[in-house]
Amino acid sequence: MASPTTVLVAAAYGSHGDVQPMYALAIALARKPNTRVHFFVSSKHADRLAARQDATMLHEVIVVQEPDVDDKWSPGKWEGAMKGPKAIARRWLLTARPLYALMQARIATSGSTVIVAHPLNFAARLLHDATGLPYATVALAPWLMRSRTQCYGWPLVSGGSWTPAWIKEMGYYVIDLLIDSLVVPGELGLRSMYDDLVAVDNVPSSSTQQEEEQEREGSSSSVTITITCTDANNTTRPIPPPPRRILDRWFHSPMRILALWPSWYYPQQPDWPTQLVNCGGFPLFDEKNDDDDLGSEEVASFVKTCVDDKAPLLVVTPGTTNPLLCTTAFFDAALGAAQEAASSSRPGTQTTTIPVRVLLLTPHKDAVLATNRYEAMHARGEALHASYAPLSGVLAHAKHAALVHHGGIGTVAQALRCGVPSVVLANAFDQFDNAWAVAEHLKCGVRPSAKAFVKDADVAASSVRAVLELDSIYRTRAQEVSARIAEDSNGRTTIDRAADAVLALTTADAAAASLDKEEEA
Repeated sequence: MASPTTVLVAAAYGSHGDVQPMYALAIALARKPNTRVHFFVSSKHADRLAARQDATMLHEVIVVQEPDVDDKWSPGKWEGAMKGPKAIARRWLLTARPLYALMQARIATSGSTVIVAHPLNFAARLLHDATGLPYATVALAPWLMRSRTQCYGWPLVSGGSWTPAWIKEMGYYVIDLLIDSLVVPGELGLRSMYDDLVAVDNVPSSSTQQEEEQEREGSSSSVTITITCTDANNTTRPIPPPPRRILDRWFHSPMRILALWPSWYYPQQPDWPTQLVNCGGFPLFDEKNDDDDLGSEEVASFVKTCVDDKAPLLVVTPGTTNPLLCTTAFFDAALGAAQEAASSSRPGTQTTTIPVRVLLLTPHKDAVLATNRYEAMHARGEALHASYAPLSGVLAHAKHAALVHHGGIGTVAQALRCGVPSVVLANAFDQFDNAWAVAEHLKCGVRPSAKAFVKDADVAASSVRAVLELDSIYRTRAQEVSARIAEDSNGRTTIDRAADAVLALTTADAAAASLDKEEEA
């Protein structure tokens, strides 16, 4: 029997929305015949994912200790706004070196090895440059694909095709100068790591038993990294130069980029990378164990009561680290908007006098309890807080639901899958692109200013009312999109297609073609 294909799947940094699709891909790869999957995950997410029943399919779950860095920022204030990017960059770099060592130690000595990673796991790109191993990055949202033609998600460059390309390029250049200044120089920076790329032995030098144990336990303080520059065929490769403008092209794989969104979700741009492979849809993985899993008995009972009472359900989820929405002011605004929406409607629309029930999904319990409204609404059975519940289960069970959220791609995908209209409150990263796609391109919701929603009760109430109405265009369009997602699956999941695209890189012809593209780039 042929040696198994070793797959190194890196999800060592990111939020729930970043890590969940990577775990789903790791499981899909593990289901393929003759594969051995090593899954690298941040300590922040390890316990939850390792406890899942399907985790036993993985050859190994390797925990990478994530440093305790405060990466929240204060929107609108330059000093506060820079605090977040600086902290995030530091977290990237503190994670990169130990992750590199852990991945390097698991390169197969027989059979093929392929690397799969989120673009922000820089260690994976470093390992590819050092060894020439097949390498794919996973793009969860169109925001990661820069375009000088049309772009809505990047600050300084947002705009349609009417904005000249040179203006967008100037905006990207300014952004890149800022990001490069944070992650390239310094003792921890990428330039320092690239300086360590030297041609030494043809294979990684063997470690002592104690060093191997330290690596497998995820120790980041005592790992000594020896980075080789020889490829899988023991051929010395040229040492690449230190990266410049890392977010422009470098952090994507030069061999294969897996796009995990449907082609109709966002217009394909002519200047997107040629190695981009669209896998046909959203990953749609949120850790639900079965169709009846709503996270907890309390959440299940709350949703069932909504259905039994024919009450509208407003699900509110602001993400895990959003500095503007993970606040008492936001939760109070959402609760107030739900109360107002239940008591008024626009002329000629269907509504109900039954109180709107509000499910607040957030780990920030203290911020919820500090609101002026939650305690009284909870006592009347109109509001419930839960740290987490799978949206696919909650939204599928609710008969009349709407969603208020931050615009993360995973949350957007679950809302569209279940035919639920959204209030999208974009604040950072891919959220602006996703808000445009939901509200303007697909017409499945509204996208008010996040600050206005929090500070202006009329904006919050009108936004929530618009998506709760039974006969609104947003609900009709969301249900049409839901039907399209069901049709697009055609018996195969997006993640399964992505797994096949990863394993295709291990064939000689595919790898050679990809490397030709890399050299041209």
